[in-house]
Order: sequence, then C-alpha cells, then structure tokens
Amino acid sequence: MSRVSRELPEGHSGKRRTAKKSGRSRSSSSSRKSAPQKSSADSDSDDDSTPFGDDDVSLSSQENIPPESLDESIILVHGEKGVGKSSLLSMFPNSYVLMFERARRNLRIMMSPKKGEPPLNWIRFKKYIQLLLDSDYSNIVVDTLDGCYMECYKWVLSEYGVASPDESDNAPAIWGAIEQEFGETIHEIAQSDKSLMFTSHSKPKPLVAKRKGLKRDGVEEPIMQFDRMEPSCRPAAFRIVQEMADYVMYYGYRDGHRAITVRSPLNIYWTSCGVGDRFLDPDGNPIETFKVGSTPQLAYKSLLDAWSNKLYDIDYIAPSKSSRDVSLETGGRRSLGSRSSSRTRTRR
Repeated sequence: MSRVSRELPEGHSGKRRTAKKSGRSRSSSSSRKSAPQKSSADSDSDDDSTPFGDDDVSLSSQENIPPESLDESIILVHGEKGVGKSSLLSMFPNSYVLMFERARRNLRIMMSPKKGEPPLNWIRFKKYIQLLLDSDYSNIVVDTLDGCYMECYKWVLSEYGVASPDESDNAPAIWGAIEQEFGETIHEIAQSDKSLMFTSHSKPKPLVAKRKGLKRDGVEEPIMQFDRMEPSCRPAAFRIVQEMADYVMYYGYRDGHRAITVRSPLNIYWTSCGVGDRFLDPDGNPIETFKVGSTPQLAYKSLLDAWSNKLYDIDYIAPSKSSRDVSLETGGRRSLGSRSSSRTRTRR
C-alpha cells in the first residue's frame, strides 16, 4: 500500500468525502466469493442509528437538478484506436487516468501506472480508487473499460481457483460474483462526488434490419444487413456502465476529420444521449455528429461547445437566401441580372 500511496502527486490529498458516501464500508484488499448473508440476530439488532435506519429516509422537497456542466457527467467514449479518446478525457479539469492499456507512455497526462511501475490488476485498481476518492482530483478516467473488467474477471476466477467459469459446476454463481464485484466497485465511484469517465475501443457487430410484414415462405425477410460500431468490452461491463452513463459517444473520423457522434438514428453507432436539451444546434435541432479539433485541447473545446448547443451538425447545410430575403436586403429593388434571368425563365 505504501508504494501505491506515493503515486498521487503531493498536494492532492483533500479531505475525505462525506456528502455522498454510501452506507457500506469496503476494503480494497478483501476477498469474497459470495455476498455475506445477514443473520436473523443481525436483523434484530438493527436500530434507527444504523446507516440503513428509518431516520435516513425522507422525501425530497426539491426536484433533481441535472449536471450543470459536462464534467459532472458519467461518460463512455468508444472509438477507433489512436483517435485520441484518452487525451480528450484527460482534458477535463482535475482528471486522473487509471491506465489499463500497456505501454501507453506517450501521453502528457496525470496517470497511473507510470514507467517502471507494475501494470494495474484488480486489487491495485481498487487501491488507487480509494486514494482518488480521498483526494481532491475531481474526475476519474478508466482507460479502458475493457481492461478494467477483464482484471476483475481474472481476480474473481483466481478466488474460485478456476481458469474459466465454465470449468466449474457453479458457473452461474461465478458469473454472478464477477458482475457483483465489478458493479459494486464502479457504483461506489459513481455515487461519490467524483466524475467518472471510461474509454473503450469499438468493434463492428453485424445487425439485420427487418420490415414488419415482409415475409417469404412464412419467414420475415431481412431488408438490410449492416455493422453497428459498439464498445469492444464484454457485454456485462457495458451493461453496467450503460445503465449509469449520461452519455455514450463514438469518436472516429468523418470525411478525413475527427468527429464525435452523440446520436445515431440509423443505428450505425452505439450512442446514448440521455439529456434532451444538450447537443443541439443554435437553432434548437438535435445534432448527431460534429467535427472536433485536431489537438486534444481543440477537441475538448469542440466537445464543450457542442454540449453548450453552439455547434451545427457535420452535415448541416446553411439555407440559401430566398428571393424575399434578397428583396429585403436590396430595399425591394431587383438587380438587372435578376430581371434578366427572370425574363429568360419566362420565355422558356
């Protein structure tokens, strides 16, 4: 633990959070094969002084206020390798990146592990999380979700002494333990006063679009086959993060430009934009994809501008001026060229 504790820079050891701390106490080094069951004696001993007592339950007198800045959101960015996902998320203020990808030493960001330090495993990850929750870093970036889940998967299997859940007669319990361990750890971060962001690579998933009622030999006939780009992590990991994420974005290229997709009506990219009054153009129309700058700083600015409803969609075409607009600009007088073209059209 002493080695880990030296890896957060001096000056980032703020007071322990209290406002959003959950009622459970977690030990980062504890080993558990199944959730402990509460005995009847324990139930009888509960009183209102416990964190789960009746005195902690009350109805709110105010409605929930959505995040007022993008860096208060839970975000998953998936996309092409090397497009700049890690650099983009590290641009958020006061960010710290937990890097599961090996040999990523070319990024000028606050991160662990650094060169010469052992790679992250599940236990080291949980130790870093406790340090970050107790620090004044405000944004925790997990790079990648794929690697994070796999380390949890390997740790739970090692606890059960098997190489694969399918090797055990108790496979459902092992899969359940993996999901519980991963879900509880991620939810602890999400319920704290820290922002949480993830990266993932993208992979194509073959899909078939069908039209209802179109059948051949009594079988519904596909009308289109296509690949949808979605996060490459295990489905269980994506399901857990997807349920809590405010935004799932695809980061790739469009017509030679870096671009971020936040909505995909044609289902080409897996995206989610759960806030209806964000990522609109200046005219109030939802945007789907927008161009971003070529550097992390410019890409971050583009992302903030899009979230603040200042950018147009990458496919936006400004409306051409109507004859009425031209007439108003010229004081109701048409140019000679306009009259000539009008006469030409009349003759035709």
